[in-house]
Amino acid sequence: MKFSLFLGFVAGSILLVASDHKFNSALNEEWENWKLQYSKQYSEGEEINRRMIWESAMSYIEQHNREYSLGKHTFTVAMNQFGDLTSEEFNTLMNGFRMNEAENSTEEEVEEYDGLDDDDNEDGFEPPSTVDWRKGGLVTPVKNQGPCGSCWIFSAVGSLEGQWAKKHELISLSEQNVLDCCPEFHGCRGGYMGGAFSCIMRLGGINSERTYRYTAHLLPDLLGDSIICETCQAL
Repeated sequence: MKFSLFLGFVAGSILLVASDHKFNSALNEEWENWKLQYSKQYSEGEEINRRMIWESAMSYIEQHNREYSLGKHTFTVAMNQFGDLTSEEFNTLMNGFRMNEAENSTEEEVEEYDGLDDDDNEDGFEPPSTVDWRKGGLVTPVKNQGPCGSCWIFSAVGSLEGQWAKKHELISLSEQNVLDCCPEFHGCRGGYMGGAFSCIMRLGGINSERTYRYTAHLLPDLLGDSIICETCQAL
């Protein structure tokens, strides 16, 4: 199966003066098409650095896929919308998990949300080494958190979607509902899954994606600094 992975692996040399770097002219058309596809717009100086990062990613893709054809890897890689970002920029943008808050959460929170049943082992239950939840219809299609460090919400909501599907049916639930209604957990600036679960419990549930669309940012109230928050409604 082909996976599109983040490929912004570049060295510090990307910050060299533009005149010292020669772009690969064979990639000019592909670069322009990629910018158009993902609506990328840069200033003149910024485009030089972004092109250098992107070309480094393209080189990595070519090398990796060549090695795949030789049996050195089990998957291929491809360019995506993150190809002009360094690893540090990607982590800042997309990885909003707050390890320090997760480590400081109480034991009660962990026990409440770990989903384990202490009686399982008494029955001699041995979990399988791997599970593909897609085959059981418990996973929604891949979502995109956009320019918002809300991965912690997506993780928690994905877990709830699977649990709901086991009892009822698969429904895409609303990450935006948590983002708007629980700003105390830092929103797009990151958080941890326990906070999202606590938020949903306090709200008394969570809306469906269909009734509460994801926008990838908080919605400021036009009348003040508070956040517009829809109360939980029927799925």
